[in-house]
Amino acid sequence: MGLLNYVARRVLFTIPLLIVISIFVFSLIHLAPGDPVSLLVNPRLGEEAREQKRKELGLDKPLPIQYLQFMKDLITGRLGKSYYAEKKISAMLAARLPNTLALTGLGLAFSYVIAIPAGVVAALNRGKFLDYASMSVALIGLAMPQFWLGLILMLVFSVHFDLLPVAGVGSFQHLILPSITLGAYGAALTARITRSSMLEVLHKDYIRTARAKGLRERIVCYKHALRNALIPIISLLGMRIGWLVGGAVMVEVVFTRPGIGRLMVNSIHRRDYLVVQIIILMLAISVILGNLLADILNSLTDPQIRYN
Repeated sequence: MGLLNYVARRVLFTIPLLIVISIFVFSLIHLAPGDPVSLLVNPRLGEEAREQKRKELGLDKPLPIQYLQFMKDLITGRLGKSYYAEKKISAMLAARLPNTLALTGLGLAFSYVIAIPAGVVAALNRGKFLDYASMSVALIGLAMPQFWLGLILMLVFSVHFDLLPVAGVGSFQHLILPSITLGAYGAALTARITRSSMLEVLHKDYIRTARAKGLRERIVCYKHALRNALIPIISLLGMRIGWLVGGAVMVEVVFTRPGIGRLMVNSIHRRDYLVVQIIILMLAISVILGNLLADILNSLTDPQIRYN
């Protein structure tokens, strides 16, 4: 019951947090320079046509009234239409969300498949060449900007060697370079955490006891040490889900993928207020749920943690 009560409290706490985020986002985008009406109405039509368009979009009302109307529509599930595309926002999100989820899922899988073995190998070879080599690569991955890595991968594998598509969607090959770009930072971070966690576990008393019993080193390392060393890695998984969804914005722009992130960037340029507000709220919810999932995974993997 302690965990259930904790989850219920966290869910209730997210409500005022999302309200604060929605107010901040709404105010920021409406106070930014530019006006969607100036992009939608031909300047030759005059001020009267622009005022008519503002009234049609509801932009002639005071900002507090616009915000309350936005929240009312959001709560009732009426997301409205895009100013620019004149399509239902729900349909636009439904068409692009699978592309973003596929990218984030493969990026997450790539980072863990690469990072955990690299961290284990580095820990088991502490102070040796493999340790220095893997951690040096991880350090480069932490310092490397995503957009720069994406451009380098495109230049090498798409332009020079013509092995993979340079951009777009359509097949699994279109996901390889974007997922590597998205997962590189997480792989580097996870590898370093795995190494540190393994080194800490390998000095525990129960590991020395297992070795004293004559167990093979492989069983000691992978059955006893790695199982406990993965606890902080599993905890990190929940938070990384939110990070990946946010990081997909830059990757989708670089690789021109029709996902949620690219839609948000285009909508910012077009001053498509409703679309930007809803997508940013979606990103905020993903980060909040990711942190909540991290806390739940903490309690399930580490029996010492209790939420009262």
